[in-house]
Amino acid sequence: MAGREVFHFDEFALDVRERRLLRGTETVRLQPKAYDVLVVLVRQSGRLVTKGELLAHVWPESFVEEGILNVHVAALRKALGDDTRPPAYIETVVRSGYRFIAAVRFDSGDEKPFAPSAVARPVELYELVGRGRSHLLSGSYFELPAAVDAFRSAIEIDPTYAPAHAGLARSLCMQAAFRAAPHQEAFIEARASALRALAMESGSADAQVALGTVLFLSEWDWAAAERSLQRALQINPDHTEALLQYGSLQEALGRLDDGLRCKQQALARDPRSPGVLVQIAISYWHQRKYDETQVWARRALEIDPRMCWRANSLRTSIGGSGTLIDSRPGSSARPSRGAFPKRGWR
Repeated sequence: MAGREVFHFDEFALDVRERRLLRGTETVRLQPKAYDVLVVLVRQSGRLVTKGELLAHVWPESFVEEGILNVHVAALRKALGDDTRPPAYIETVVRSGYRFIAAVRFDSGDEKPFAPSAVARPVELYELVGRGRSHLLSGSYFELPAAVDAFRSAIEIDPTYAPAHAGLARSLCMQAAFRAAPHQEAFIEARASALRALAMESGSADAQVALGTVLFLSEWDWAAAERSLQRALQINPDHTEALLQYGSLQEALGRLDDGLRCKQQALARDPRSPGVLVQIAISYWHQRKYDETQVWARRALEIDPRMCWRANSLRTSIGGSGTLIDSRPGSSARPSRGAFPKRGWR
């Protein structure tokens, strides 16, 4: 028998296998197709689901007009009591589709949620995914190709393993961001990989991080990216990549202290990761605390002097002016004030 798939949001519980929506202990009555629409939206929470996708999922072998979606979404809003402005559960994206915006918690109903323990997978698969993550957390431009190769090899072994597709998505995003691969092609493949991971395992923190990374770096949809990353941290509050990516997003939104706190949580999980140390240094760079920037960049270089080129850049060329500063211990040189942006990204 297939494992249970239960989603919780506010006082509601959506039991997919039992085809039941509960508010507390009371069953909420829904028409079958309205229920199917809700399942699709909740499974893809935080992401825009286009009208075409909804029609393909709910009416796969029938031709129906898009207007039928308005009817079922209206019924869902009534059943959920979603009559607030702005809405609390289902957001309409004009001429595009819908997005489920409430925080969702997944529960498989098993002792080990989110882990398909009934599926026997080769040990090599986990080793490759772990190796790919290690390459990513190194913070090194030069290790990105190795990360991509590790995740692609894992997918070849088992194309149904969601974390492998999620890892590939994040690796491709990093390659695109650092111009280590053709920008547009890498982001297109990254998005496809992230959605594939999410479709395989909607309750996967890895998949939510991958989607959040794509939305942040590629599509600049920061509100949707924040929802995906928050969802990942609801699933796994100690997820290192989620904490780092959410920290970077917070800083992009001008929330510098919140961004640093997120990265410090990641540091508690991986205190010897050069990539995490570099991210801490970047946080202090955004705060214009240059002595702290150098301290944390130096710590990263002490662990991996060959690979952490970003740390070396922070130590030797702070700011956009290219002004070199003395990176030796004890140096107090400063770049010009004009070399730095104002707080946050704009």
